[in-house]
Amino acid sequence: MFVLDINIADAILGIEALVPTLQGRAKLKIEPGTQSGSILRMKDKGIRHLNSYGRGDQLVQVNVFIPKKISSKEKSILKELSKSESFHPKNKGGRDKNFFDSIFG
Repeated sequence: MFVLDINIADAILGIEALVPTLQGRAKLKIEPGTQSGSILRMKDKGIRHLNSYGRGDQLVQVNVFIPKKISSKEKSILKELSKSESFHPKNKGGRDKNFFDSIFG
């Protein structure tokens, strides 16, 4: 499995990345909103099938790079973005409370 590191803006907006394969580099479309840890499949870009024709698929794990140090301008932009509803995770199942909130809250 190939691991592809992308920045947070590319994960949010989506990109086309060039990924090394056994046949050379190939384009891989990263859809907008791709989550870190997602595994994408590149059809027919993997190892040749044993005793038959064709190739297997190549898997690519997408990791979103989070910088350790940012400038004050970048920090200001991120603080402003964090106020947007789009930047708040939603719990699975459509519930606004998490497990601990339902027990203790």
